[in-house]
Amino acid sequence: MSVLLLAVAFVVPGVLAQAPQTGGQPKMLSSSDVSDEEINKVAKIAVKTQMATRKERQKLRRDMKKKYGNPQQMDSTEKAQARQEIRKKQMAMQKKTMKTMQKEAKKKDMDASKVQRVLQSAQQDSTLKKRLETAMREEAKSQRPQRKGPGMKKGGGSGQ
Repeated sequence: MSVLLLAVAFVVPGVLAQAPQTGGQPKMLSSSDVSDEEINKVAKIAVKTQMATRKERQKLRRDMKKKYGNPQQMDSTEKAQARQEIRKKQMAMQKKTMKTMQKEAKKKDMDASKVQRVLQSAQQDSTLKKRLETAMREEAKSQRPQRKGPGMKKGGGSGQ
């Protein structure tokens, strides 16, 4: 049985990759379809978008916890109301995240749909995913010193 599953695991991705793309779904990109420059641009856009929405997500969690308290102490109607409100706020946040991503893409002179295709394709193509993750890590590192104050270098370092 496990040999059959192993064989299917190797055959199915190859068949799916050869199948023609249909209708509304855009063609998935492979790692070779995306240049290093595009990877770096997408990484910058993704990191900026993450940073812009991070504080809002944390605030939403705090507000919901303050408003509704412990879910174990709620009755079913309170839970349903809390779930509905959270879902509504998450949808609004997702819309805002998309707008932020589109704005950042425009700043980087890149089409927002191309950014989305690269991000979606990275979920399918492991090589593209690794390249994008590496670029995002580098971008996040380059963002850190900009957020720290000038006094951070004094004293507390590891002193390698």
